[in-house]
Amino acid sequence: MKRSKNGISTTLPTVVILATGLAVTIFVASWVTLIFPTFAKHEELRIQNCVIVNSKKAVIYMKNTGNVGLKISHVLVNGKLSSPGEPIDTTLESGEITSIEIDPIHNIDVKEFKSRTRYDFVIQMVTGLSYPISARAPWLKT
Repeated sequence: MKRSKNGISTTLPTVVILATGLAVTIFVASWVTLIFPTFAKHEELRIQNCVIVNSKKAVIYMKNTGNVGLKISHVLVNGKLSSPGEPIDTTLESGEITSIEIDPIHNIDVKEFKSRTRYDFVIQMVTGLSYPISARAPWLKT
């Protein structure tokens, strides 16, 4: 009697092991997301525009595109606080659109916006994240 030396191909066990591993990974990832929903939350602010209206006012338009509420703490103008010591303390809910008016009078370096000058604005969140935008002042009447 001769016995056949043909056995199961190595391809089938490899496919079964990979499929099982993938299924376990998907299950664990969805379980962790359900147990710890904070992993699924993210903060994101989209700055839509920044307009320097006159020598005393700039307006920053923004939208919360994340899935959690955002709390803005400060706005920097050219690296300095726009209003030292006074947090803005503005909260944006998910999907909300708002604007912030910036008055440079309390800024150490920028007392007023000057014509045809570029200004760098940074919106700082309570969580520590920051969102920059630049704007150039138009020809302003003094």
